[in-house]
Amino acid sequence: MSKTTEQKILDIRAALHRMQERQRKEDTRQKIILGATAWSWLCCDHEAARRFISHVQTTTVREQDRAQLTAALTELKKTIPVQQGV
Repeated sequence: MSKTTEQKILDIRAALHRMQERQRKEDTRQKIILGATAWSWLCCDHEAARRFISHVQTTTVREQDRAQLTAALTELKKTIPVQQGV
């Protein structure tokens, strides 16, 4: 027995949904990898870390996003040596 046109449409929509979900997960994975790579770099490059912290603090970031970043930025600041005689 052949599928109805309606069933074929439902099957195609289900396949599209699975593909979109797979793409969303792949995008999230890429962002996590990029974030971890950037974090590692910022912990080693103190000038880049200073500029990054300044950028985050001065750009228009939603207050809830800024609150989420507070602990991470505090940890990042601890990796930056204190400049003396500046």
